[in-house]
Amino acid sequence: MINNYKSVSNRYLKYNKKRTQLMIIGIILSIALISSIGTFLLALQNSFVQEQINLNGNYHIILKNIDKEKFEKIKNNPQIEFISPENEMVYDNFVGNKKINVKSGNKSLFNIENVQIKEGRLPEKNNEIVIESWILKYFKKPINIGDKLKVDNKEYILVGIANDKWDSKASGITNGYVLDINVEKDIKNLPIYIKIKDNANKRDVINDITKLVGKNNIAENDRLLKFTGESKDKSMNGALFGIGAIVVGIVVMATIMLIYNAFNISIAERIKQFGQLKAMGATKKQIRTLILREATTIIIIAMPIGLFLGIISIFGILGIFKSFTREADIKFIISPIVIIGSMVIGATSVYISALLPAIKVSKISPLVAISSSNSISKEKIKKSRRKYNLNKMLKVNQIMAIKNIKRNKKRFYITSISMAMSVILFISFISFAKYAGNFTEKITEESKMSFRISQNFEGDREYFIDDNMLESIEKLNGIENAYSSYTPIKLKAVVDEYVIPKIIKDQNYDFINTVKYENKDYKYLSVLMNAFDKNKLEALNPYVSSGSIDNLKENEVIVIKNEKMPNAILSPVMNLKVGDEIKIDPNYFYKQERLTQDQYSKGLEPKIEENAKDSYNKNQLITLKVSAVIDDAPYYLGMNGIQKIILPTENLKSIIKDNDVAKSQFNRESVGIKCDSKNVDKVEKELNSFIKMYPDFNVKNVEDLNKEAMAYNLLPIILLLGFTIVITLISSINIINTISTNITIRTKEIASLKAIGMTSKELKSMICLEGMCFGIYGGIVGSIVGTILSYIIYLKFSEIKGFAYNIPYIEIIVAIVGVIVIGYISALIPMKKLRKSNIIEAIKEN
Repeated sequence: MINNYKSVSNRYLKYNKKRTQLMIIGIILSIALISSIGTFLLALQNSFVQEQINLNGNYHIILKNIDKEKFEKIKNNPQIEFISPENEMVYDNFVGNKKINVKSGNKSLFNIENVQIKEGRLPEKNNEIVIESWILKYFKKPINIGDKLKVDNKEYILVGIANDKWDSKASGITNGYVLDINVEKDIKNLPIYIKIKDNANKRDVINDITKLVGKNNIAENDRLLKFTGESKDKSMNGALFGIGAIVVGIVVMATIMLIYNAFNISIAERIKQFGQLKAMGATKKQIRTLILREATTIIIIAMPIGLFLGIISIFGILGIFKSFTREADIKFIISPIVIIGSMVIGATSVYISALLPAIKVSKISPLVAISSSNSISKEKIKKSRRKYNLNKMLKVNQIMAIKNIKRNKKRFYITSISMAMSVILFISFISFAKYAGNFTEKITEESKMSFRISQNFEGDREYFIDDNMLESIEKLNGIENAYSSYTPIKLKAVVDEYVIPKIIKDQNYDFINTVKYENKDYKYLSVLMNAFDKNKLEALNPYVSSGSIDNLKENEVIVIKNEKMPNAILSPVMNLKVGDEIKIDPNYFYKQERLTQDQYSKGLEPKIEENAKDSYNKNQLITLKVSAVIDDAPYYLGMNGIQKIILPTENLKSIIKDNDVAKSQFNRESVGIKCDSKNVDKVEKELNSFIKMYPDFNVKNVEDLNKEAMAYNLLPIILLLGFTIVITLISSINIINTISTNITIRTKEIASLKAIGMTSKELKSMICLEGMCFGIYGGIVGSIVGTILSYIIYLKFSEIKGFAYNIPYIEIIVAIVGVIVIGYISALIPMKKLRKSNIIEAIKEN
């Protein structure tokens, strides 16, 4: 019987420091992977939730037509966090031509409106007010906390300055927040905003309130609810949870595989030592205890480091994001669930990974274990012409490398699976990042604008910006560029059915009809023709995905590929590529009556006139040729769900020259202005002074609005890219760890080859070829499994927002090439030590 046999495990770990370090690194990376994905998903979810709160408010439901009794009943519900009636009143000429929207309610209103105090405090009395910071510069005299403000005929004391709401500056209407202690006395005609507690079952609470007030008197903030997985749309909730489950499932499987490989390679090469222990009297239970004791020691060392690295990696990514932009306030969340979950999964994975080979080792007889004959398969000698030709083509060391790979089948499978897992992680998570990117707005030229000049839209007449007004705008100091936006002209297109993508056909949209052309059936649908001036066309160059926009001829056009369709579908309306032709009806018109505000308020519907046809002949259509394709529209080009076409201004004028209705509709309706962010205040003063000469137009400062939108759109991209870097790094280190371990534990074998005459160059060639071959095997298997997983992830994402699936060819190529290169580099790392090692000492090593 062995005395104090448990000490053997710690002695082994200390004696084989290199092997122990490699195992610990593998487990650290695995735990870091779990904790980083958990922290990452929480940060991503929080960014979407915070964006919706900033955009729409911190509430879950709005009620209307509620009496005092029902209000009190809901208010006393312990699952309600905030509830307030809200009274809104917009007043003109608050400061100059700027308006103020005074919002009053009880104390909960300030939480519901997400009022963030920058200076001062929230109102505590009826005569106190908080206003946004952007409006301060428009006062003729500086205004401070404690000063009196007059709104209409009422006087308030300014007690606080709040952070700006995302759209108030652009609209020219500041928000003012007032406490009304009497607001609950008469709530019949006021909307009631409700925020449910975070730990409550929101669906149950909403259902209970719906039963109380009636479904016609309740509206949900579904955009906020869907990002917490509590939308009324069950398929949406299922899709979100499905995506999370798949991602976490991949990570857990990867973790188990990586840890299992780290242990298995080590234990498989120590079978001889375990055989010696069994020969000396160690029982099966003692062998298992030794291995599990090693696992416990490694867990104690690796777990805190892995948790720290995983969390700090996401913290670093968020830090990088905050250094780029200060517009979005994103919280870094360290969740106890993530930490505990990572610890449980990590520890369970380590013990399972240690226990499985431990059980197998404990069952092997001492003689078989000492001889290590179970792990090496003898090659069967077969006469083969192919093998003869291979032997002629390759050198001895290269043939040995290929044979060495499968000589130890256990090691071959473990190493190949480990490398395949790295490829699977890379492909599946890059795909996840791409699909998640479809849920954010793209950063475009529109988001780079600082100001926009457009009509007031307060009367029943239409006013447009003529060439003289545009010239005057361009001459103002500080303006870098002025971009004209013309009214998009709706025309009809006649196209072959195969041009319409299957995903669009399957939706059976009613705006896609059939028309006869030359007595044959074609598809008949609308297109929006957008005219661009020269400087606006030049700005398109970076966005062109195929073709060219230089020197467009008369009937050459640019088409926008992706379109937001009804039913949350993101897809091309037409599959058009460079060189394709589209037939257009230049005489089609669509005319909608312009109603006054009074007519709209009375519920009148505008009259619509159009001259769609049932059939066409050749002379009634013109043919346009696609010169370039742009994936996503870089400017706002009109309503969603219609194919967008861009062409030079003069070319569009030529197309509609005989279409009187279209000609009357074609006007410059607004001008976007780009200027240096340092000169925004100076340019704004210039524009405000200039616009006084044009009372039917207004200037909107969209600088902050666009910055905030860009910040929130950029955050998921940075998070996803950052996490992709983390995944790539973990995958790469896993490959290096696996290959290095594989070679390090073969020191005796490699020393024997050197002893019989193999040169260092030949040895290096053999080992590097082994590393590359493992990369090829792992790359192929990983690419197949990774592609399948990318499709499964796509299916879940497409339940929320429809878009076409594309096989990730680029990711597959990058992954296979990357894993082969990393396999080659990984083989070089232990070579330095092997070259310096003493042959005799290495051969003696057990």
